[in-house]
Amino acid sequence: MKATDTTSREGNDSRRAISYPLNALLVVLITATANAAVWFAGREGFVQVPSIIVPLRNVAIVSLILLFGRFLMSQRDRRAELFLLIATLLFGLGLAMQFRLGHDAPRQLAGREVELVADTVRFRMQGEPEDSIAAAIKARVNGYNASLRRDFDQGRIDVRLARSLEEEYGASDTTSPFLQGRSTAPTDSLIFRILPLLAALGGIFLFSRSRFAATLASQWRAVGLYGSLALCAVTFLYLGSVGGIRGSSVSPQELLKLSIPIAWAGLLLRYRNVFLGESLARMTDRPLVLWLYVLGLLALPLLVFVAVRDFGQFLAIGLAQILLLAWFTRSTLYVLLFGSGLTIASIVLLGNSIEFASPVLLILLVLLLTVLALAGLERFATRGALWPTASIVLVGFGLLAWVASLLPVVQKMLETPRARFMLWADLFARHDNPNWWDNSRQVVEALYAFDAGGVVGQGFGGGSPFLIPKSGSDFIFAAFVEELGLLGGILILLAFLTLIIIGLRIAADRDRGSFAGLLVAGYVLLIASQTFVHVAGTMNVMPMTGITLPLVSSGMSSIVVTWLLVGAIVGIAAGREGRKEGDDFVVVSKGK
Repeated sequence: MKATDTTSREGNDSRRAISYPLNALLVVLITATANAAVWFAGREGFVQVPSIIVPLRNVAIVSLILLFGRFLMSQRDRRAELFLLIATLLFGLGLAMQFRLGHDAPRQLAGREVELVADTVRFRMQGEPEDSIAAAIKARVNGYNASLRRDFDQGRIDVRLARSLEEEYGASDTTSPFLQGRSTAPTDSLIFRILPLLAALGGIFLFSRSRFAATLASQWRAVGLYGSLALCAVTFLYLGSVGGIRGSSVSPQELLKLSIPIAWAGLLLRYRNVFLGESLARMTDRPLVLWLYVLGLLALPLLVFVAVRDFGQFLAIGLAQILLLAWFTRSTLYVLLFGSGLTIASIVLLGNSIEFASPVLLILLVLLLTVLALAGLERFATRGALWPTASIVLVGFGLLAWVASLLPVVQKMLETPRARFMLWADLFARHDNPNWWDNSRQVVEALYAFDAGGVVGQGFGGGSPFLIPKSGSDFIFAAFVEELGLLGGILILLAFLTLIIIGLRIAADRDRGSFAGLLVAGYVLLIASQTFVHVAGTMNVMPMTGITLPLVSSGMSSIVVTWLLVGAIVGIAAGREGRKEGDDFVVVSKGK
């Protein structure tokens, strides 16, 4: 019997050893097929001839991630391998779409060209009001970009017309310049593609073959809590000096995706007897200190995102923190508490844009209902219960948020989200706004792309996703649906869903009560939240936020940080087994 069990186990091990190389080969073949489809379509229909170097480089990068990623795992783990395979597949498809969009897109004015236009307008309008100058600069830049788009569209028509004439009548002096004189688009920087590779391998190495996770567990307060607050300050100062996220070349706020889950993992473990108490009646000796920690960790990053107008990160990180609390505690109380805080923040954000009721009355109603619900969950117990202090903090947060919203500087910060909400509420209502098309074009073009894609799509290179501004980053899901159809979009969403389910199972395997398990859950839920915000905004289910799709969209800071998250998840899943780091972080109330 023992010999049979040993033989069966060896057979399973050998099959698992073979399965990863076969699946990795399948991922590489899918990536190669997608990139080859773009290249062949480009040679036939793009204005700019695509370079063969780009698809070869994309396939090589995907192959290196799969090869060295598996090599760096300190032990074989089926879920770690599956997580790496699916993440790399999404990345490979994203590279193919970025290749397609980068080689078939109208050129826009570059940063230096915009500065020259601005300088010229300012010189000609000396003495005019600053608002008038800014409006004139915007109109001039939009005019130049529109001209470039028309030239591009005409170029596509000329190329296709010349090709059809040559097929019918042969080459001529009239058609040859259009087909032979097409310029080759420059490939993006090699370092731009190598950095995600290094981030993935570095994350796997740190969390799989070192004691890095244990170090983070012991230093969670310094790295996670104080590190997050320091990053908030750096983000606010940097983006404030360069004119916000639109004027920045790097995005320091992306690093908060790394530090905030570290802070939450340590905080939940330190106070886990509170968060996981059977009756939630056990409390720390200093309950307000706990809530100041929680409030600071939840609210301060979100306030910074409001200040720098990065509302995509505001929603993604806020939602991820609430989901992590729900996953760890399995309690309605915390979801209700922080969901109410997010609702109050949303009411303050919208302000007088809400027509059916006064914002003050809505905030008071939310506070009243939440306090009653919190007390009801604890059966209105007041001695040593959690809900009284939680209610005090929630009321203080609501009051502080409303008072802050009355300040002129905060009112200016809230203009952008309010405008986006009104645009989302009635997308095609112009309201005599001369800037209506500039403000709504991305969403409208994305909806047209969904409609044009149909069920099976138009194939790589067959559609016109380049008409969507920033389609390679903010609206890449719409680009996929236009080219691959509804079925292709569903398959991409199923890949993300599978990735999230496997990630949460990895977290459960590492134990909900361990630092590593909580860290994995925090990182996975961040990827899930960002995916939801991107897809919902692209489909106009919620206001557009301009956030990237993880692993798929272009963007230096975003893709590097995302691959660090993936590397950490894979590294923890395939790392050396050790003690539960959370055992050192239990705080017991006095007398318990």
